[in-house]
Amino acid sequence: MVLFTYDNEQDGGPITILRCNFTGVKDFALTSVDRTGHVINIEQSYLGGSAIYALNGTSGPGTVWNVKRTVLGPTQPNSWLVFSGDGSGAELNFTNCAFYGDERRSNLMQDGINHVANTYIFIHCTFSETFGIQDRVWIDVSGSTGSTFDFRNCLIAGFDSQNVSLIGGLDASQAVVSAGVNLWSVGSANPSDPVRAQGEVLDGDANLDDDDFHLRLGSAAINRGAPNLTLLDIDNEQRPRVGGFDLGCDESPFGLPEGGNVLPGDCNSDGGLDISDGVCLLAILFLGATEPLPCGTGGIDDRGNITLLDGNGDTSVDLTDAVVLFGYLFLGQAPLAHCTGPAGNPCTCMRIGGCADACR
Repeated sequence: MVLFTYDNEQDGGPITILRCNFTGVKDFALTSVDRTGHVINIEQSYLGGSAIYALNGTSGPGTVWNVKRTVLGPTQPNSWLVFSGDGSGAELNFTNCAFYGDERRSNLMQDGINHVANTYIFIHCTFSETFGIQDRVWIDVSGSTGSTFDFRNCLIAGFDSQNVSLIGGLDASQAVVSAGVNLWSVGSANPSDPVRAQGEVLDGDANLDDDDFHLRLGSAAINRGAPNLTLLDIDNEQRPRVGGFDLGCDESPFGLPEGGNVLPGDCNSDGGLDISDGVCLLAILFLGATEPLPCGTGGIDDRGNITLLDGNGDTSVDLTDAVVLFGYLFLGQAPLAHCTGPAGNPCTCMRIGGCADACR
């Protein structure tokens, strides 16, 4: 453990930790206690085990953690990856970071256990896992008194995990959340997660490499990010590299066509959503219809077409997607997974890489 207890008026800080590895840490690798106004800069490092104890009650106000191009986790059994539940007033900024979870803990970070209020900012971060788990919660805010969280150009991955939340816990609704564009590539997402109600919510296949944070060719994260939030990735590679900015901590060398505007569920590409789109989907699934779909190669297995027709958000296309479409059109049931527009008109045009323009 590295313990920061220096006096704010005399320290001459900030403290910078560059290209350091902390492995096998039983307690927290880095912790701030006793004095206010700590500024800790961490870059290009690896924080394994219990990574950061952000603050205690007396060190909170003015304490700032700036963590860039760093891998955090997985954590040790019965220990938080990042803990900021013992004090208020701190700011934790994560840019181009990869967070790992595994089977040893479902809730990875904690902010709120003692009714605290802190500020979290996540820019181009990847939340990934080496083992799937039910009810994965990345940040537990049980007991929160209104901490703020901002997620922009982030990637949440874990096809083997169900009911995944970025923000969860008993008081998740008390969190003050803002978001930009974020991609969810999970078995299923917790619909109560407040992050899912903010910004542009994308669902698709992240297609991650074996290290669980670098992007492979065809990833749904490629070219989907908002521009210029940061100009380097976790490997110190330039952003963007090919085309637009990618989501998550990695900027891929692979490019995708810019893509056109399409309407979720519009199987026949007529720019509208009606019974004919359900008939089109059923014909492709069960009658061998071969009329090309609007994205990529035109096949049902093309990633763009899967995103277009994936009514229930499980990143595949089958009978249940047609059921969801008909339920929305005729029974007043929930809209398609990618229909995230305002109440009364939730299904609006969206851009999908490799698709032709097909919106009215």
